[in-house]
Amino acid sequence: MQSSIGEIRMRLFLLLGRAFVIVLGLSVVFFLAGVSYFLTAPPNRLLMPFVSPLEGYYLGRGSWEGVETAFQGWERPGPPNWILLNMDGRIVFDRRSGF
Repeated sequence: MQSSIGEIRMRLFLLLGRAFVIVLGLSVVFFLAGVSYFLTAPPNRLLMPFVSPLEGYYLGRGSWEGVETAFQGWERPGPPNWILLNMDGRIVFDRRSGF
């Protein structure tokens, strides 16, 4: 009787151990898949709808001169307080309130 109880305990322990290892392995695989997708996915343009028009403006003109005209009559809601900087870190467009 004692040997059969010990055998059942050992089988149960091995079964639980395998289940734990499988769950842990799948968790690591899904975590790595999520991280790799996050790192390699293209940026989401829905979060920043004002990026595409600004990108098109710069590509079309080659500079930020007159970028204020790109925002005239623009009905898309952009962030209320933001600044557009050039490559040198100089302010090209300032949409902050009170400045």
